[in-house]
Amino acid sequence: MAFNLLTFIADNGTALLTGINNIAHSWITTKKDKQINENDAKELEFQIQQFISDSNQKAIEAAQVAQAAENQNITSRWQSDMTSDSWLSKNVRPLVLISLLSFTFLLILIDSFHFRFAVSDQWISVIKDLLLTTFIAYFGSRGIEKVTSIKK
Repeated sequence: MAFNLLTFIADNGTALLTGINNIAHSWITTKKDKQINENDAKELEFQIQQFISDSNQKAIEAAQVAQAAENQNITSRWQSDMTSDSWLSKNVRPLVLISLLSFTFLLILIDSFHFRFAVSDQWISVIKDLLLTTFIAYFGSRGIEKVTSIKK
């Protein structure tokens, strides 16, 4: 295999440029310039870390406010469902839970009897997330409803 200069540069370009930059930097800058650059870099790094920390804190606070508002909306929506005259609005949570469990049980049976049927991993992830969310929302909200009704 012949030596190909373009391939060598493409594979090692970053390392070559870094080496050339370091050599040029050591010849051109003085010790005083290096000290100033290091101090500026440390100050800039500190400012960037402070900015990131402040931004993360603001993002966390905004997410908490949004989560609280979403939970309040869900609770009020469920309360209005329960006061409705519609049978479907009162029973939508149990029906969703039963349908998801039935579908999961059906997939387990199909898999157990070794039918030539495969479910993609992405669908398994979606089904798992739906089941977890539904179980937590249904049983968690039922528990909260019972505790608040006992306290009243």
